[in-house]
Amino acid sequence: MSTSTFEQQLLWRASRWRSLLEAHPNTSAPASTIRSLGIYSGFRGVWVDKQRTASTAVPSGITIGVRHDGSSYADRLSDTGLIYKFPDTERRGHDELEIEATRTAMRLGLPIFVVSGHKDAPTREVRLAYVEACNDEAHEFLLVFVPQPILGPLRPMLAHESAPEWLARRLASRANERRFAFEVMERYGPCCAVCDINARPLLASAHLRPKFAKGTDDPQNGLVLCANHHLAMDAGLWRVNPKEGSVIARSGVDLDSIGVRRRDLSLLRAHPSTESLEWLWKLDFKHVHSAMRPRRTSRN
Repeated sequence: MSTSTFEQQLLWRASRWRSLLEAHPNTSAPASTIRSLGIYSGFRGVWVDKQRTASTAVPSGITIGVRHDGSSYADRLSDTGLIYKFPDTERRGHDELEIEATRTAMRLGLPIFVVSGHKDAPTREVRLAYVEACNDEAHEFLLVFVPQPILGPLRPMLAHESAPEWLARRLASRANERRFAFEVMERYGPCCAVCDINARPLLASAHLRPKFAKGTDDPQNGLVLCANHHLAMDAGLWRVNPKEGSVIARSGVDLDSIGVRRRDLSLLRAHPSTESLEWLWKLDFKHVHSAMRPRRTSRN
């Protein structure tokens, strides 16, 4: 793709965003308006418009917009971003083209539009986003919402497999709760750390040391856990010995009875933070929210 064509794509998307804001400052617009602006059309999850975006350099085209119906797993959607699942339909060829078109938007650093709301709703919410990263193993893209297009060097970088460095630096400055969820899934893989559940809707990126207890959003401070074992860890039914990486049950609890099948976290493909595991270990087998309870002071 030539620089001039890339610039045209960027300017067209910026003009569509300005037009939307002028007519609907709250970015909630009727479907007819969204279609007339060319932001989105049809009922598929990804809108490419190959007539406008395809070329010899990018035969699959470049994603313009994606649809999010408003439903979400616990760690998928926030005010700052969205973990967007790859299209997965019976039309495999179309799915692959749409995935590649979204990768191209990521590599080029072009903004896309996220259209939310039920297809029968009178209005849809539209947000501007950049595709920051792609996790092929979990079949997900990380989208970061922005208020305006981010200007950078007009240099298309199709050979790269991630967002351009200038864009990644700008996006990193934005608080994005979904980045932690995405990076934890990327670090450990889409499977519960202590059992065999790998159904994505049942998995979450769990903080070992919670944010309310001065934990960080570093992916080393996380584990991929199914809903049951996330609750069980928080409740103190099991802990990880930080020195050995072994999973230990609370007195009176049998690991088999709570479905823990993997009992040596040192075998994970990446290791969680020793500091975070030590913090959790020092809680003994208390509920993690006990860390917020004020300690009793002795009275003279």
